[in-house]
Amino acid sequence: MSRHPSIILLVLLLLASCAKQGYPTGGPKDTRPPELVATKPANGTMDFAAKEFFLEFDEYVNIKDAENNVIVSPPMKYKPEYTTKGHGIRVRLRDTLQPDATYLFQFKGAIVDFNEGNPLPSLEYVFSTGSSIDSMALLGTVVDALTGQPRKESLTVMAYPAESLTDSTAMLVQPTYITRAGADGNFAFNHIKAGKYHLVAIVDDDKNMRLAATEAMAFLDTLVPACLMGDSVPLTLRIADSDVPKPQRVLKSGYRQRAHAFVVLAQPAVGLQVGADSVRWRLCHSHDTIDLWHLNPECDTMIVTLTDSAGLADTLKLVYRARQSMRRQPQQLQPQSKNFVRALRSGSFAYFDTVRFVFESPATQLRHADSAVMVLCLADSSLTYYPLQLTPDSTGATIDFTPKQSTAYRITLLPRTIADLYGHWNDTLAFGLQATRPEDYGNIILHFNPDTAQLGPAYLVQLLDTKGQVVEERRAAGAATLRFEHLKPATYTLRAIADRNANGRWDCGNYPSRRQPEDVMYIGKDFELRANWDVEERMDWQSAQQQPLLNNFNQQIDK
Repeated sequence: MSRHPSIILLVLLLLASCAKQGYPTGGPKDTRPPELVATKPANGTMDFAAKEFFLEFDEYVNIKDAENNVIVSPPMKYKPEYTTKGHGIRVRLRDTLQPDATYLFQFKGAIVDFNEGNPLPSLEYVFSTGSSIDSMALLGTVVDALTGQPRKESLTVMAYPAESLTDSTAMLVQPTYITRAGADGNFAFNHIKAGKYHLVAIVDDDKNMRLAATEAMAFLDTLVPACLMGDSVPLTLRIADSDVPKPQRVLKSGYRQRAHAFVVLAQPAVGLQVGADSVRWRLCHSHDTIDLWHLNPECDTMIVTLTDSAGLADTLKLVYRARQSMRRQPQQLQPQSKNFVRALRSGSFAYFDTVRFVFESPATQLRHADSAVMVLCLADSSLTYYPLQLTPDSTGATIDFTPKQSTAYRITLLPRTIADLYGHWNDTLAFGLQATRPEDYGNIILHFNPDTAQLGPAYLVQLLDTKGQVVEERRAAGAATLRFEHLKPATYTLRAIADRNANGRWDCGNYPSRRQPEDVMYIGKDFELRANWDVEERMDWQSAQQQPLLNNFNQQIDK
């Protein structure tokens, strides 16, 4: 009995020691994807007659977005069902299998581990309902026809046997084989039958494996033969958006502030008509955005009808709703102050540019237009008055003033010169400008030598920034020297476009008429342009590399 207190004390100490240990913190985060360890029936089974197959992995897994991440070729009318069971994925086939056909299941990131969601990038399961597995392949890349880079959208690539072609195959018939291009644009048709094929790539917006008139697409002009897997020569398809405009509709509408609303359209408006009482409007942002101003500055509701030549016919009720913070401060709900005129910020100004004023609301009156702007030259203290010219839509104005190089100015818009549609007259607006020098800029001189047989009667040369945006454009025909002047120091590149129909813009292709996108050539390097530099470069148009001519597609379908 005398030992009991010692035993109790020992037990308490052990318990306290265990309590201090806490839970394990765990090791490094698992980044390893699941690994396939078995298939049933075996991968590559022939005379396949089962109603399902099972993929077993080395850990618990999930199936992620099978609708988009599993590709079955040839396509099935009734899509398979995918369920998880233990360490595996069960795939139940709901469609009647074709006789003597090889089926390929491509799991592109669809299988992820249960705990961390690490995806298995790619897995293929193949079987045949016949006595052999088809072993031919086609490989290639889909690139944007204008930029030459992979597209961001998911691209579906479809293959049609030569014997099944018509002039509208891709638009009416599901493909015999289907695959999807990866983020790098690369695609592969594996385990297909021997023969020649017509290839089409689309952005399959409606996911029906058929080309719609408004979907981006690419196609090859020639039929290409399938080769043994491992021996296929990569092909290139150039994809471009459809030249068929998508249906015109209203994408978005709202208020910029009370009495000032906007409407965004799906396409640039042509022949736009706006019906609304007491409303002024204008088109802006490439003619796909409409700005509307109600003549009553307190108006919080507009009823607007919109029609255009593309079939737009819509009536909108636009209701202004103040932000919660503004509701607590009703004195801030005044729609337009007198400071409705904006101008350039004080600072550096391009000596060859035009001074512009921008209005928050359209102007309706202009006083003393011939002497509305006072310009003080700080170099010699000379003072000159310049006329003010409204823009055609009355939402801005320019002054007929050309600054001297390297000269500082003080520019003043005199008060009560411009009135907006609410009767507000401008206050005095003053700002300083320091004109730049020619030495602050660089120039690019391009000597272009075109192959007119390939390029056509006219071409466009575009100067691009690092984001691929067009900085300047020149149109020419035949050999020419093109100058891009007054460029800010930056990195630029050049591309030439074969303007075959001489309409002054790049045209995408058209599948029904078998017209490919107009050819594009990049100079192949960037220009690191510095201030006070001239860069001269020669660019020779070279024929685009042609795919092997095996059978002309148009000749084939005419048969």
